[in-house]
Order: sequence, then C-alpha cells, then structure tokens
Amino acid sequence: ARRRQTFQRWRHRVRRRWRETRCLAAIVGRELIRTNVFDVAAGLAFWSMMSMVPLLITVAALLSLLRLPGLLPELLSVMAILVPADSLAMVERMIGGLLEPHRGMLSFGILSYIWSTTGGFTALITALNAAYDVNTPRSWLRDRLQAVFLTSTSGGLLTVSLLALIAGPHFGHFLGQIFPIPGPLEG
Repeated sequence: ARRRQTFQRWRHRVRRRWRETRCLAAIVGRELIRTNVFDVAAGLAFWSMMSMVPLLITVAALLSLLRLPGLLPELLSVMAILVPADSLAMVERMIGGLLEPHRGMLSFGILSYIWSTTGGFTALITALNAAYDVNTPRSWLRDRLQAVFLTSTSGGLLTVSLLALIAGPHFGHFLGQIFPIPGPLEG
C-alpha cells in the first residue's frame, strides 16, 4: 500500500510538471509569434553582417594611409602560413593593392559603416520596443538620431578599451595626465 501511494504521488507530480511545461511552451510560442522574434533576429543579423564590409574597407584605407614600412612583409609572412605556396603570388598582389592609398575610400568606408551600424541599432531599438511592449510612436528621424548616438558611444568605448588593451600602462598614464584619475587606477 505504501509503494502504491508513493508511486501515485510521483505520478501526480510528473503529470503536474508536464502540464506546467506544456502551458509554458504555449506561452513562449505565442510570445515568439506576437513579437516577431525571428524577423527581428534576421534583421539584426543582416545589419551586423552588413556593417562588416564597410569596417574592412575602413581598416584597409587606414592601413594604406599609415605608411608603416614593415607592414607588407609582416602581412605576407602571416599569409604564408595560411595560404598555399601556389596562391601566395595572388595574395601578394591583393595585399599590395590594399596598401596603396586610394582616394575617397576612407570617407566612403566611414560613412557606409555609420549607415549600416545605425541600421543595426535601429533594428535593436525596434526589437526592444517589441519585447517590452513599448508602443510610443517615434519619428524615423528620432530613431536614427538615437542609433547614431548609440553607434558613436559604443564605438568610442570600444576604441578606448582597445587602446587600453594595446597600450597598457602607458595609456593609463596618458589618461592620468588628462583626467583626474586616482593613482592605483592610473598605472
């Protein structure tokens, strides 16, 4: 009798958990459909990938303007590890072409990168509005201005963090000369 009672309690718990799981799955499914999660995710993925091309154009234009003397041999030595020997001549021509200065490529790269990144942030704003049920109508211009602000803020923070990572203590000392930073944080 005791085993039967234990088995019935266990069976009742499993049924209750299964009903709760089905109810939760139905709620999550309705919310996924209501908020268009898959469309929003596709938009975010598109704009993220779209911003990579202008970023590479900008980096290539910056490298061509910097005129670093040992850059081409260094890049070719890295590429020699990754590329087969037969294809290395073609890679050498491509990298040499990238490192020649091109007029207007830097401004084109920066402007197209800002355009595509603000598109990504606009898609993110739309996704968050749908997720948190924000129905406040905003103009297209206001959304774009917020996206430009988010783009510049995240780009500035990323630049500062990369400089801090690359320059290390020298960057902290430089910031300590400009801003009032406590001694332990400076070094």
